[in-house]
Amino acid sequence: AYTELGDHARAIADFSKAITLDFDDKDVYFQRGKFYQALAMHQRAMEDFSIAIEMDPDHSEYYFERGMAAGVLGLYDIAVTDFTQAINLNPADSDSYFNRGKIYDELTLYYNAINDYSSAIRINPKDHAALMARGLAHVELAKLDEAISDFSRVIKMDPSDQKAFLNRGYTYLDKGQMAKAEADFKKALDLNPGFKKAAEALETLKKSRLTKG
Repeated sequence: AYTELGDHARAIADFSKAITLDFDDKDVYFQRGKFYQALAMHQRAMEDFSIAIEMDPDHSEYYFERGMAAGVLGLYDIAVTDFTQAINLNPADSDSYFNRGKIYDELTLYYNAINDYSSAIRINPKDHAALMARGLAHVELAKLDEAISDFSRVIKMDPSDQKAFLNRGYTYLDKGQMAKAEADFKKALDLNPGFKKAAEALETLKKSRLTKG
């Protein structure tokens, strides 16, 4: 009942009590680990996920959640290994590809990241987050046309995505396409008049034009 109420600390106490009564129940460790995650107790979460994995090494979700905890703790090698195992056990899980891609981003392994984001998109063509992340990875590799294509796909799916307009505007700026950059920065501001980054980008663009003039 406590879990439904979102009382994470009391839920953990309940799961801990359950473990004392039946320490062979892998799902109890797994669920307690998820509540540790919710409380940002990531090391504790990893310990519970590891116990669950020992009990059932063929459960993809256990590896996925441990990978998430490892990523937060900066244990990137462990995170990559866990997401890879989750993919091996469940190749249709786009989230594992996406989150392994995010780890590769952190490691500046952008080609690897792009491959994973592309896999996530193949599984789920409407994966908004994977498209945005792949676009940003393309920018890091100076593959600007590919980046613009990804940001444009995000915008087509969600015309109210201010960040997609901002990112595409930055990319147009990198290509020297000032008018298109300006239009995207303005659109981002239209969507959110308080969007500071878009306002700053537009102001910088205007100053640049004055200086050149």
